[in-house]
Amino acid sequence: MPKLMYAVWGERAATVLRASDLRTRLADAGVVRMQLNLTDDPRLGAAPRASVFDPPVDAVVSIWSGDGADALTPLIGDRVDRVAGWVVDERRSVEPPERWDGSAAPELAEITFLRRPDDVPRTEWLRRWLNDYTPAAIDALSLLGELQSVVVSPLVPDAPRISAIVEDLYPFSVVGDERIRFRSERPDGWTEQRAAVGYEDNVDVIPTVRYLDDLRSTRSLNR
Repeated sequence: MPKLMYAVWGERAATVLRASDLRTRLADAGVVRMQLNLTDDPRLGAAPRASVFDPPVDAVVSIWSGDGADALTPLIGDRVDRVAGWVVDERRSVEPPERWDGSAAPELAEITFLRRPDDVPRTEWLRRWLNDYTPAAIDALSLLGELQSVVVSPLVPDAPRISAIVEDLYPFSVVGDERIRFRSERPDGWTEQRAAVGYEDNVDVIPTVRYLDDLRSTRSLNR
């Protein structure tokens, strides 16, 4: 089933995206699951951030639907100041803990928007990221889960050029002590590997809390 991901901007994004009527309208439009990654949790205060987007992203929305995206994008975009979206191919490099009940998950969810370096062909970039860097990162980092979403196509005409969206899950203790991020020594060439993929420059890093919602029982009675 296709996965659609949206970057969202708006001062009230967290409030309007949590609204029950949005869940109902998405469910009526054929969405079976929705994930919100919100930046408004006070536990995120000291978490590292980086932003190429100006202003920084306020939320990330992921939805799964067998229906087309044309009718879905306005349901989100009409409620916020700005939205950019992409169809993605999700890879679960580290299977995350998941509870699809709409509650706040207990992990720090770090969203990274990756941009492929201009001088690296896409096939070579995917090889460096998925085959070289990812196994090293899994060995070195204290990951509780990792979702790698490779961008397939944009959903809106003016969507910024993004190559992939990564969600890394960590214990919240990382926020108070960055040393916890690593469970082993950084491997030789770590910085060079990250730079080759695009992690060291031209990247957005957004600390969030994730909310997972199964919408299959949310359809309105009037449907």
